[in-house]
Amino acid sequence: MDKTKEITMKEFAEMDKRPQYFNFFLESCETLAMLDNEGAGKVIHAIADYFIDGDTPEDLPTFTKSERRAYNRIKRGCDDSCALWYAKVTGGKEGARKRWCGKTEE
Repeated sequence: MDKTKEITMKEFAEMDKRPQYFNFFLESCETLAMLDNEGAGKVIHAIADYFIDGDTPEDLPTFTKSERRAYNRIKRGCDDSCALWYAKVTGGKEGARKRWCGKTEE
């Protein structure tokens, strides 16, 4: 994969070694806390599906404005976490290659 291009969540989902977690910040918790239990559950399920499979939920257009905002905010955080993970992994591989003169396994 070309490390200069942005990796999509769908591409992360297809990797053998992929991020196992993402940052879930206080702002996201506060956003979810403003939703009722049903709305918060819809958002959490949609984020879980997105993180696992890389798919945007088909029922996203039926989300309320607040649910869509919460989903989009958490999704951005998820994407940022995974991009940071990928940068660290590829940077570590480059460092190892330089240190060990290319004698490392992929």
